[in-house]
Amino acid sequence: MGHSRRVRRAEAAGRSASGSALGVALLEVIFAMCVFVVTLTLLGGAMISIVEAGQLVETREIAETHLATVMEQLRHTTPQELLAYQPPPIEERVTKGMVRVECFDSSGNPLSLPLDPGALSEPLPNPLEVRATVTCTAARNRHVSTSASMLFVR
Repeated sequence: MGHSRRVRRAEAAGRSASGSALGVALLEVIFAMCVFVVTLTLLGGAMISIVEAGQLVETREIAETHLATVMEQLRHTTPQELLAYQPPPIEERVTKGMVRVECFDSSGNPLSLPLDPGALSEPLPNPLEVRATVTCTAARNRHVSTSASMLFVR
């Protein structure tokens, strides 16, 4: 009888030792899964940020390219064509945008083009400062604006 009690105690001790080992292993698995989920969440957030940054850079490139086109067109215009200049619309499928071209009178006030020369109360200065601004809307309604100016000598 003494021997069988010892065997039973040893078996019970073995079962409790393996049970606590299983409990520790289960906690380790749960901890590892939590670390894995947090890592996946951070990677997903980083990927979304990279995509949004790429879209913003693409929108900025579209705006700058369109601005360069407008400035090149303005450089080759005559004074009469300049005052009647109508900027081309932005026709990109990935972004919406607008172009504003304005010149400045002798007191520094902006005048939007196209402009009726007969409506001016005083003549425009020589050289005439002309500013073009392109504003595009990127993903999530983020606005990208770029502008450039030049002096137009008549």
